[in-house]
Amino acid sequence: MTTVKDFQALADSWCTYHLAVGFEHLYVYFDDPAELDAVGLPSRFPAERLTCIPHDAKLRAEWKKLQMHGAKGSADEYVAYAKNEVQTRQQLNARHAVKLAHARGLDWLLHVDADELF
Repeated sequence: MTTVKDFQALADSWCTYHLAVGFEHLYVYFDDPAELDAVGLPSRFPAERLTCIPHDAKLRAEWKKLQMHGAKGSADEYVAYAKNEVQTRQQLNARHAVKLAHARGLDWLLHVDADELF
C-alpha cells in the first residue's frame, strides 16, 4: 500500500514492478482525489490486483471508525491532524488498508512509499 501525491510519472512503473515481483494486491491512496482520474490506473490494471482510494469525505468517515490499537489517542484525534500531516494520513491509510486486506484474505500488508521499490 502507498499514499501518493504527484504520482503520475511513477504510477505505471511502480504498480507494474510490485505486481511483477509477486505482490498479490496493491492499495494506492491518492491524497489528491482529482489525481486518481488523471493517472487512470484502474483502466490499466485489473481490480483483482489494484484498489485505488481517493482522499475524500468517504475515506475520512471510514478513518473515524478505525480501531487505533496501540496508538495514543482516538481515531478522531488522528483525523484532525491528517489534513496537514502526511505521516498521519499514511498511518490512517495503513490502518484502513489492513481492514481491506483482511477482508480480501491477505496475510501481509507492506507500506511502500511511491518513490521506493521493494
